[in-house]
Formats: sequence, C-alpha cells, structure tokens
Amino acid sequence: KGGEVLYRLDRLGIPLIEIATGPDLTTPEEAREVAEEIGALLRATRRVRRGIGTIREDLNVSTEGGRRIEIKGVQELRRLPQYVEREVERQRVLLEVRDRLRGQNAASAFPPALDVTELLGAIESGPAADAVRHRGVVLAIGLPGFAGLLKSPPNSEERLGRELADQARFLGLRGILHSDELPGAGIGAEETERLRTRLGSGPNDAFVLVADRSAERARAALDRIAARALAALDGIPAETRDPLPDGRSRFSRPLPGRDRMYPETDVAPIPITAADLARIDSGLPERPAVLRERLAQEYHLVPEVVRQVVAGGHVDTFEALAHQGHAPAVVARLLTQDLPAAGGGAEREWPLALLGELLATQESGRFAKEGFPAVLAALTSGASTVDEAIAKAGLSGMSRAELDRLVDRIVDANRGMIVARGEDAFSPLMGDLMHEVRGQRDGQEIATALRKGIARILSEPR
Repeated sequence: KGGEVLYRLDRLGIPLIEIATGPDLTTPEEAREVAEEIGALLRATRRVRRGIGTIREDLNVSTEGGRRIEIKGVQELRRLPQYVEREVERQRVLLEVRDRLRGQNAASAFPPALDVTELLGAIESGPAADAVRHRGVVLAIGLPGFAGLLKSPPNSEERLGRELADQARFLGLRGILHSDELPGAGIGAEETERLRTRLGSGPNDAFVLVADRSAERARAALDRIAARALAALDGIPAETRDPLPDGRSRFSRPLPGRDRMYPETDVAPIPITAADLARIDSGLPERPAVLRERLAQEYHLVPEVVRQVVAGGHVDTFEALAHQGHAPAVVARLLTQDLPAAGGGAEREWPLALLGELLATQESGRFAKEGFPAVLAALTSGASTVDEAIAKAGLSGMSRAELDRLVDRIVDANRGMIVARGEDAFSPLMGDLMHEVRGQRDGQEIATALRKGIARILSEPR
C-alpha cells in the first residue's frame, strides 16, 4: 500500500494445512464443486474453524498457449467460477494482443522515457494536473507498434492497459494514462498531438504517461510498465494475483519458482506411523456424499437443501433440532437462509437452545416462518430474548379472524381489478397482503384466505 510492503505477524503459530488437487479441473463450475467438497470433508472432521478467512482457496488457472496464474486467497465459494471465467478471458485477450503485436512487428525495445511535464502545464484537471500543481512530474514512454492494443477489444472488459496500470499501482500510484484513451482525463487533442510529436510516435504507436508528485516513484513505475509491455510480446507472464470483489484479479507479484519451495526449518518432521493411520481410519466421520444421501432419505429433504446444509457445516445443529421434533424443512431453511440473511451465519455462533426456543415459538403460532428474518435481525441488533425480538420486529401476532377481516378489506377495495382479471389478480393482492401481515401468519394460510376472498368476489352476481 502506498509503495510499502506490509507483513502481518498476528498469524504466527496458527497451523496451516494445504490441500492441492492435480491439474484435472476443466470448468469454472467444477472448480467450485471441488472446493465445496474439500470444505465439506474438512468440516466433517469437526476439527476446523468456520467463518471468513479460516479456509481460503488459491486458484491456479492456465489456458492453451497461456501460463499458469495463481489467484491467491479467494474466500467466497460462490465467486470461484467468476474468477476462473475472468482469468480465462484475460488470458484470451492478452494472447490476441501478443499475436497482433507480432503481426505488426512491434518493437522489442523501447526508446528512453521523457519528462513531458512542461507540455501539460496548462491542463486544469486529471491526474497529470495534480502532479503539475504539486511540482511533481509527468513522464512518458513510447510503445512502437502498440496503437489500439492498450484498450479493451469489443465485447470484453479486459485490456493490456490495465495490466500496465497494475504495475504503477503496485508502487502506490493511482494508475496511468495511455494514448488509446486520449484525449481524455483533462488532456485535450492539442496536448495529445504535442505528446506524439515529442515522443516521435507514428499512427501505429502508442504511449503511456505516468504522473506523480514523486519523480523517483514515477520513474520506478515507468520502468515496471516498460518491462510489462515487453512481456506482452511473449504473451502472459506467470503471476500471483489478488482477487477483487467484482470477480477480477490484480497483479500481486511474479509467480515463485521451485527455488522458493524448501522444508520448514524450525519444526522437526513428525513421522506418521501405521498405528497413527489405523487410529485415524477407525474414527473417520461420514464422507459428505454418504452424509448427503442419508440426510435426504431420513429427513425427506430435496438434494439442493441437503447440499446447503452439509456445505454450510450445519449438520450437527440441523440434526439436533430435527431430533427435538422441529420440522426438518423449516430447520434447514433457518440454518441455510434465514441466519445468513440476518448477519448470523458462520460469523456468529447461535446457541442451540436459542434456536430451539425460536422454532418452538414460531410453531406455537406467535409468528409465521416468514417472520424468522425479522426476529433474527432483532436478536442480532440487541434483543436479549425471543419475546423481546418478536416485539421489536413488530410481530405481535394476528389472529385468524383479523387475517380474514384484512383479506375482506383488501379484496373489497380491489373489486374492480378482481372482476377484470379474475384469478390473475392473486399475485398483486398477495404482495399487498404479505406487506401488511409481515410474518405474523403463515404464507400458505394467507394464500388460502386470499383465494377464498377472490372466489367470493367472482361468485357475486353482476
């Protein structure tokens, strides 16, 4: 950050286990499925921690003609396919750039960088203007044969220009400016032509600008940019990249070679004996595939719900609550949907007794199962008891008679729409009802009452 390299020491002493697959995964979705299965295997041991940061995935992606790229530290399983797809697209674009550079006989060496600060002294906005105002510098380097290849090609967001900008960001700069996006960023057509003239750039040539308040840092950034531009002639450099929230990745460092792989020097090797293996084998838990099949048969759950329960590490809690007599489908929804939606997923441990009380209270009719998110949100935000959470969520209860009166009021107020649309009036009126009831009665019960009310209107003589 800001040109500094930071090292964290607060994880010293935490044991790390690395599990590697062979280069056998061929689709983005398969990568997610394998990572999910590994996570399920680990959680089945009941000996791993849960939550963001406890398990991370390093994605190694390579394409035909490309290089192995490691995207390090992905923490969200659902984004794994997206990172793979974006990396494949990035490599595809960079390989096309390589082929076009070779076809245009692009230079394999660049002219020296020039200080062009005085050419841009009159501009009033943009990163170059900021550098000029603060007595910094604007440096430029010409890239012969690179014209049109720094921007994104049609139907893609990937581009070589971003790769060059990552090298500047690595040293703490905000980014770069390049000729494929000029005029722009405060630099007009006249300034662009002056820059071309100063650099001796022809119609097939591109150039890159680096602006910074520090001349030393700007020169260091331009050196890195020039090296990365030369690497584009070979295709794709092997890199370690950091995942970004939007599914893209950003340059982190060159990919280490074999010389970085060395034994741990501070810890003696621990021999694994035949007796150790026999003891471990005798206490192995159910494998996830066996567990999923058992849960589906025993609790009559659909495969996708079972997958979510197992993948989320909820099996022990699910079975404990189901054995207390709570409806398995409701328990599964509570654990896999309602708790995460309330901010109470793996980051918060919910006591089993509290969840049991919450389910029992819902089953007693105090609120409908649709009210779970609101009650959980109230508990998360400070309510100390289930009763207090129900009151805080505004689910004080609605009798069946009150529901019937509400349905009558809504259907009578929308009599014209019901007569005109018939049964098609159900969906919009159901939305109105759910908004009014807000989890105080069961959704199926509300639907039944509404259909009865619509039928009453339609049966009236006209």
